Amino acid sequence: PGCNIDRLVDFISEQLKQIYQQVETLARQAKAIRTRAEVSYKIYQCDLRFEPRINQIYHLYESEDGTPQLSLIAPDEWTTDKTHLATVRLLADHTWEVLESTEAGEKPFSTDAPA
Repeated sequence: PGCNIDRLVDFISEQLKQIYQQVETLARQAKAIRTRAEVSYKIYQCDLRFEPRINQIYHLYESEDGTPQLSLIAPDEWTTDKTHLATVRLLADHTWEVLESTEAGEKPFSTDAPA
């Protein structure tokens, strides 16, 4: 009888572990979607003086007055300090893929979600 209980406990533990992993995956995916929406919103607020090209990488900055700016210039290429918000790529469907993003000056966080 004791063996059956041990097997049951192992089975339940394994099931709970799998559910926990699924929850973690969903949380990462939700964070990626939220980040993509926030970055896209900021990009649409930009006063673009050029036509973004599909598959081109751009960098989103916040200007001193708080307005967002989209640029081809990477953060390490500026001679002055700018607040880098995200590195993005324009996709064929005209949505933006977030390659790297920062929140309120914190370290960049990955928005990669497992497929």
